[in-house]
Amino acid sequence: MAETKPADTDHFGEFLKAAEDFLVTTVDGLVDAAGQDDDAPQLASHSNAIKDQLRKVLTLTKEKYAAVNSETRRVVDDLMKVQAVTGMAKGAKAAMRQSLSAARFGDGIFSWIESNLEEIKKLVEELWSIFGGAPPWLTKLFQIIDQLWKMIGGLLGGIFGRNRSRIMSELSQMEVEFWNELAAHARHRAVVRAAATEVED
Repeated sequence: MAETKPADTDHFGEFLKAAEDFLVTTVDGLVDAAGQDDDAPQLASHSNAIKDQLRKVLTLTKEKYAAVNSETRRVVDDLMKVQAVTGMAKGAKAAMRQSLSAARFGDGIFSWIESNLEEIKKLVEELWSIFGGAPPWLTKLFQIIDQLWKMIGGLLGGIFGRNRSRIMSELSQMEVEFWNELAAHARHRAVVRAAATEVED
C-alpha cells in the first residue's frame, strides 16, 4: 500500500486566522466586560470598526499572496514556517480569555494588547515587502487601526477606573516607536537593495 504524504501546513492561512481571532476575542471580550456603561455604545462602534479594518487588511494580504508568482509564494512560505507571530497571537488569545473569564485586567493590559497588534502589523508589512513593496495606503490602514485601538483603550480605561489620559499617552508613544522601527527597516532594505544593484553592475 502506497504511503500517504501528509498535507503541507498552511502557515500563511494559519497566521491570518490567528491574527483575526486574537483581535476579535480581545475586543468582543472587553466590550462585554464593559457592560452597560455610558460609553458602551461608542466602545462597541470603535470595536466593530477595528475588527472590520483588520479583516480587510488581512483579506487584501491574502489576495495579494494568491496573485504573486510561485517563487514569491515560496519565499513567503519559508518565512511563515519560521516566524513566531502566529504562535504569539494564539498564546495572546488564550491569555486574554483567561483574563476575561476571571474579569481581571492589570495596569499593562492595554499596552500588552498594543504590543501584540504591533507584531501582527510588522509581519503583514514584511509580507508586503516580499510581494514587491507595501503600497502607501497600507500605512493609512495601519494608522486607522492604531487610532481606533487608542480610542478603545481610552474608553476602556475610563470604564475600568484607570487613568484614561495616561493610557492614551502610552499607546501614542508605542505608536511612534512602531513607526520609527518600520522606517528603520525600510532604510535598511534600501541599503541592501542598493548594495545588491552595485554587485550586479
